Amino acid sequence: MYEATCSVWGQGHLRTFDQHSITFAGGCRYRFLYECREQHSIFSEFEVQYQRDSGSRLINEVILMTATHEITLRPGKVTMRDKATQENKVLSLPVIDHGLYFSKVGDYILIRHAQYHFTLSWNEEDNLMVTILHTVFFVLQADLHIPIFILFMHKTGCVGIEYHWSRLPA
Repeated sequence: MYEATCSVWGQGHLRTFDQHSITFAGGCRYRFLYECREQHSIFSEFEVQYQRDSGSRLINEVILMTATHEITLRPGKVTMRDKATQENKVLSLPVIDHGLYFSKVGDYILIRHAQYHFTLSWNEEDNLMVTILHTVFFVLQADLHIPIFILFMHKTGCVGIEYHWSRLPA
């Protein structure tokens, strides 16, 4: 089965699902990966963001949002917030919770999600990688704000990655 991977590492190096390389070393919170219901929709039930300080190669926070939960990864700590109840809990790895499998392998925190067929891995420093199975359609948007629609169709929607480096609220 074919998998596609996007990753960010070091001083702002980024590789897209279609293996294009981009370098951007700015510091802020980035919308790294998101699900869209329609080609031009901003509605998202699945999203990955990461936070980096200006001038630093280190990613100090990774946020994974699903329709029901917000998972925050920080060095040495994984928390899960229930969006309905606002209950926050610290997770001890390994654990399975709400369709997500959390584990620690070597230096990496891994999160696997059955519904979206993806694996997120972060080394708690500068390397963040997301791998998705080929049954997903990717919407890629380049730095020039020109949408590029490629790869694989899926009956339930699409998954996208946004490269125009818009700032999100911290």
